[in-house]
Amino acid sequence: MEWTPSTPGSADYKFLSPTDSYTIEEKAFGGYAMGAFEGEGYRGNVGLRVVRTEQTADGWLVGAGGGTPNPFGDITPVTYKNNYTDVLPSFNVAFDLSEDLVVRFAAARVMARPDYAKIAPQVSVTPSIYTGIGGNPQLDPYRANQFDLSAEWYYAPQSALTVAVFYKDILSYLVNETNEEMQRVETNTPDLSRCTSISGALYNCRFDITRPVNGPGGRNQGLEVAVQQPVWNGFGVQANYTYSDAKANNGDPIPGNSKHSYNLTGWYENDRFSARLSYNYRSKYFVDIDRAAQLNSASSKSLDASASFNVTENIALTADAVNLTDEILKFYSGTESRPRAYYRNGRVFYVGARLKF
Repeated sequence: MEWTPSTPGSADYKFLSPTDSYTIEEKAFGGYAMGAFEGEGYRGNVGLRVVRTEQTADGWLVGAGGGTPNPFGDITPVTYKNNYTDVLPSFNVAFDLSEDLVVRFAAARVMARPDYAKIAPQVSVTPSIYTGIGGNPQLDPYRANQFDLSAEWYYAPQSALTVAVFYKDILSYLVNETNEEMQRVETNTPDLSRCTSISGALYNCRFDITRPVNGPGGRNQGLEVAVQQPVWNGFGVQANYTYSDAKANNGDPIPGNSKHSYNLTGWYENDRFSARLSYNYRSKYFVDIDRAAQLNSASSKSLDASASFNVTENIALTADAVNLTDEILKFYSGTESRPRAYYRNGRVFYVGARLKF
């Protein structure tokens, strides 16, 4: 953000909110090599990807002295750099045990970068309760070694039964952590046990600031089962279930992990028209640390629908509906007897058209 000061008190006088302003630049360089192999009854590939990530995050330091004048004190530009290189091997192999039975094994090292909001060098505070949330420009990415073993049985036309087990050795993940930090605020009702006066209504105060940090690592292991079965004359069903047992090395829960989730879909399809009705469920899960307290989500469910009509070979009309039963998302702190937020997002409908040239 660029700021050009004008005369204080004039109509066009503007100032930067330093703790809410930042710029992030990210460069990623990558290369990969892959080789395929096959033999009687088996096939697969082995690969290697190397990725270099270079991040630069620019923000502002308040009250350091000698910087640009601002109502919150002098502000000085500050730059954080974070660079890392990941070597990501992978291996995949499939064994054809018979014409309708395939066993697959896969192993890979994987990574995913944090989103920009998490690495932003900024903080947003709530002075009334002396808490705040901010970013961390020194974050490392999510990293894991993952292993998957599955068996696929194609027991009839358009039918399949799949069973898979997985294990993820989580090397690094992101979780929020709350620490006490000094923040400069303007208030007429300071808590003098937390705040010291600077001048007028400007104070330095101790805030409980929540920022993302890299977790200590952990593991996620579980089971997946899926089935697809035509029923009659274009009608059919699909169903899948996942059991996911995830824990950090220190015993904490992994953010975003539901132990149980499943989906049940009924479908109809012919050359002209297709439609699906899906019921989705996930059990309760730990969201993260939010405003210095644990945030959890209660179990959630949704009934969704979609339809597509082929007007011609090149034109299709589509319609989608999300949350037909108007479910409410419920969040709580620690136990469900301590609700934190209820979200009623309502039913959402989409219509559209697809053109192929």
